[in-house]
Amino acid sequence: MNGNIITETKENITDAGVKKSNVKLINAGTTLLSFKLSIGKTAIAGKNLYTNEAIAGLCLENEEKVLNKYLFDLFNSKFIDLEKGGFNAFGKSLNSEFLRNEVKIPLPPKNIQEKIVSEIEVLEKEEQEKKEKVGVLKSEIVELFENSLNGDVKNYRLSDDSIFEIGIGKRLLKDEILSNGKIPVYSANVFEPFGFINKNLLNDFSRDSVLWGIDGDWMVNYLSKNIDFYPTDHCGYLRIKDNQLNEKFVAYFLEKEGKKFGFSRTNRASIDRIQNIKIPLPSLEIQKQIVSQIEKVENEIEILKNDLKTIPEKKKEVLKKYL
Repeated sequence: MNGNIITETKENITDAGVKKSNVKLINAGTTLLSFKLSIGKTAIAGKNLYTNEAIAGLCLENEEKVLNKYLFDLFNSKFIDLEKGGFNAFGKSLNSEFLRNEVKIPLPPKNIQEKIVSEIEVLEKEEQEKKEKVGVLKSEIVELFENSLNGDVKNYRLSDDSIFEIGIGKRLLKDEILSNGKIPVYSANVFEPFGFINKNLLNDFSRDSVLWGIDGDWMVNYLSKNIDFYPTDHCGYLRIKDNQLNEKFVAYFLEKEGKKFGFSRTNRASIDRIQNIKIPLPSLEIQKQIVSQIEKVENEIEILKNDLKTIPEKKKEVLKKYL
């Protein structure tokens, strides 16, 4: 449940099951609210359905006074934020008594509700269009890669230590992380530093580096030369000794290949598995051209993502304006 419309579920219930459990049918259009673990997450019932004990259906007793979509917008925008007060802590859950007695619903006239819904729908349309554009741009990146391999390519195995330097970092204890540290520490998340430290594990940063997460969600990052970093034992690093290979292109291709191998938290991207990867590369000139084109597309994606980050607050502002 992530503000979406639910029309299909992983599990279904039989008529006999309905009779035995006495579950209540929730009508299409009803706001759904998570009670446990992911407290406060919302969705809209896209058709008549039943829910388990972890999901509440906010069924309206008087639809003449309250619009379903208005109710959804209150919770989905976090204007009414059930995560405050620690109710999203592990092991805690909401209940119907809390919702009835503690959660106050602002109830403006129906024409005001309609204005709120209408203005938020404009933002939702903008949000959807930008998400679709991001998807199109990501497809363009894939196409650029595939097209670059249509001509002459040379295959390189990452186990070739005459071309590639591959290694993993070293375990760090929490008390080694410093509040005033200058050198970023990368773990399985190779984009967000685990912390900072003031010592180096590696001595040479004269070449660009490619980092990958060994046992987290699969991700690959690129760091320019002369940028110090400290890899933990959950982070792998790759450097290239051959000037005919472009590090950024290799990073892009490694990410693509890792997805193909299904690297994940459970399917670890160990050094042995990484070294078994064979990558076909076009000429250095083509590599540089492709990287330049991809960077332009990625800049467009970043602009769209930054725009998308502002939309939730804009939805809140609509509600604040009328309430």
